[in-house]
Formats: sequence, structure tokens, C-alpha cells
Amino acid sequence: MIGLGAKYLTAAGFGRYRITAASLGNLDLLGSLGDWLTKETKQAILAAFGDDGMAVINATNKYLSGIAASDRDKATALAGFINEDPMMVCSLGLQPQGVTMPIRGMYPNGDAYIALLFELNSLTSDSEVGYRLRNASYTGSRTAMYGSKYSWQDRDLSIALGGWNNNGQAYIGYGGSYVGSFNYTKDTKPHVFRLANKKAYFDGAEKQSYSPSSFTTRPILLYRISGGGGDSNGLDSNTSITFAKIKDTNLDALLIPFIRQGANGMIDVLTGTFYPNANTSGSFTIEYTLPDGTHWTPSTP
Repeated sequence: MIGLGAKYLTAAGFGRYRITAASLGNLDLLGSLGDWLTKETKQAILAAFGDDGMAVINATNKYLSGIAASDRDKATALAGFINEDPMMVCSLGLQPQGVTMPIRGMYPNGDAYIALLFELNSLTSDSEVGYRLRNASYTGSRTAMYGSKYSWQDRDLSIALGGWNNNGQAYIGYGGSYVGSFNYTKDTKPHVFRLANKKAYFDGAEKQSYSPSSFTTRPILLYRISGGGGDSNGLDSNTSITFAKIKDTNLDALLIPFIRQGANGMIDVLTGTFYPNANTSGSFTIEYTLPDGTHWTPSTP
């Protein structure tokens, strides 16, 4: 979904997932006319994208109509989110002809984090977290991106980053233990960490396998790891999360940056649940970057 196509988010777009419309009812949102966007949403997109705005609007309507062909409630729910936060179009994987779409990421100030309202309950849980670095040469200490744990060494599931010079290391915890780390090259392009079925992947390539010893449910956090032993060591302002996808027994979540009533947070587009900053002393900043790492700023009308 974003910029370079589907591979840096869900690998197939929202079309693979069930988006409930319980909170939105069956409001048509003009979908029967092929126009899913309100006047205000279209004005916001035109203002942000300038001459490219109409191409983005057309691509958004085509995308929603494609989903509606098989599941109208799903398209209606997604259209409702876009009409609430028009710049969410940067998280849809749209590829309008002649337009390079920016990637939307949310940076913390070091204190902000997201507290999710669910727990993992199996060793086969499948999680993906997309991220981007603001500065490829930053030299931050080990920072928690996602997960839960009891102590420094007793982790149910976790992904943490560490950086030295222009190289980096990913620290992985899974199934009741800290299982080690692997190296990766740091740059400002979009990347994906994945933990699934006792293996760790980076941009689709298997990096490490391991044998979990135990598993106990714990609350899951984004931008930080819940539990004892260093959970204050959250992501700093150099790293943004562009999406988080979590799949487990009776659980399917897809979270992307979202703005609700002026608050920056993450929305689970499969349930409509909005997750604001869980730490009153912290804050999030939403920024946009082109696929090559160049910073992008919405146009000013």
C-alpha cells in the first residue's frame, strides 16, 4: 500500500481484509454515483496535491469502487475514514498515473506510544511493522518499536532497533525469550519487519529462526514494549511507523497513522478503533516522505 505499491504495507491492500462499518451504518456516501468523497474531502486533497489533486481523487474513487464490487460495507467504512482524515489517501497504496504518492509516517517525541486494546495468544502470531528513518545516519540507542515482555530477557513478542554509524541491528524477542539480533543497512526508504511462525524477516528475506520456549499474554504497545525492564526506552523522533499489521487467533488488525479531532494516533481500519497517544507527556508528529526518502510537504492553497 503506499508509494512503491502494496509490498510495504499489507502486501495486497485493504481488499484482503474485512473492514466493519458498524459505527457508520450503511450510509452510501455517494458511492452509487462513483464518487465516495465529500466536497470538503476533495477540496482538502486538491489543496494538498495541487495540480495532482484530481488524479488522486479519481484514483481514490476507483479504488473504493473496486472494493465495493465485492463488499460495499467495507468500501463505505473506508470512505468514511478518508472523509474524516483526507490525507489518509497516502496510506492506500494509490498509484495515480503521473503522480508519485508520498508515504505517511508518524514520529514520536520519545515519550509517546500507542496502547493497543488486545493481546496476542498464540506462538503463531503474524506481525508486520513498517518503518522509515528520518535520518539514515542517526546513532540512537536500542529503541523499542513494538511488543510485550515480562523483563529484559523474557519477551513474548518484540521488535527493537539499535543504530551505530550507518548500520543498524534489529533485536528480536519471541515466545518468552530474547532470541538475538540481525544486521540491516540503514537508509530513509520504507522497510518492513515481520515476525511469524518462529522466524524473523526483513523486507521479506528470512533473517533468523528460533524455537520459542513459552508464551503468556501481555498487552501490546506500538512505539514501546509493555512490561518490566526498560519499557521507557521507546522510539525517538528519528523513526516513524508507517503501518502495523497483527494477525493471531481470532485477531486481525491493520493500523495506520490517523488524525481524529486534531489528535494524531493510529486507527485500526478493520474495526474503526482509534488509538491516541497513551502518554500525556508525549506527542506524535505526522510527516510525509516520497519513496526515495525525500521529504514531502502538502501544497498550501
